Amino acid sequence: SANAEEGTRLARSASAALEEIVTSIERVEEQADEIAAASEEQSATSEQIARSVQSISAAAQESAAGVTQVAGAAEDLNGLTDRLRANVEQFDLGEGAGGEKSHVGRGDSEGQGDPEAPPQASSPQASSRASRDYGGDGHPSGTASL
Repeated sequence: SANAEEGTRLARSASAALEEIVTSIERVEEQADEIAAASEEQSATSEQIARSVQSISAAAQESAAGVTQVAGAAEDLNGLTDRLRANVEQFDLGEGAGGEKSHVGRGDSEGQGDPEAPPQASSPQASSRASRDYGGDGHPSGTASL
């Protein structure tokens, strides 16, 4: 009968439409899974980037601290150099008895005597040490003047 054939045709059409819907749902589900996996990967990558940025920040802070320490050490060394230069300038290398070099203080602020007095060794050991430590040019052995 015509109604039965029409019902069969409509049932087949409905069945085909349902199969398309199921296939579309499966594709959407696969795409959703792919999106979820990509999101997890992106999240893991973002966390790794955040850790790397923190590591770089820590390294930059350590570097800045190192630069600060080096600058402080340079200032300290500069101060020590100035003090050493001032201490060295307090001594005059002149000819002592017997042609030996000796150390004589320039100022008499500590009771060292007349600054214009001729240089004299304070002891035979000092005279010998001065001769050993200073070459004929009036400079410490192996060094140039400051």
